[in-house]
Amino acid sequence: MPLFLFMVGVSMAFSMKKYAGPGLKWKVASRTAKLFVLGCLTQGADIFQGGVGIDMENMRIPGILQRIAWAYAVVSMMKMWLPV
Repeated sequence: MPLFLFMVGVSMAFSMKKYAGPGLKWKVASRTAKLFVLGCLTQGADIFQGGVGIDMENMRIPGILQRIAWAYAVVSMMKMWLPV
């Protein structure tokens, strides 16, 4: 996980240069939501084990992808709003 967080941070620096401007906030929100939802699906989806849907009883909300989404959102907001 630490190496993946490092890669997210490095790629964030390149993507923020590309999407600089008013659309950056929506891009950050979109990526955060996508990571969070993907994490929820992989943690609680029973479809990968031959089931039929999402198992809400065994879903882990604070999974790895959800934590990476949270860290991405916090660091992106720091990058956008704090002075250099």
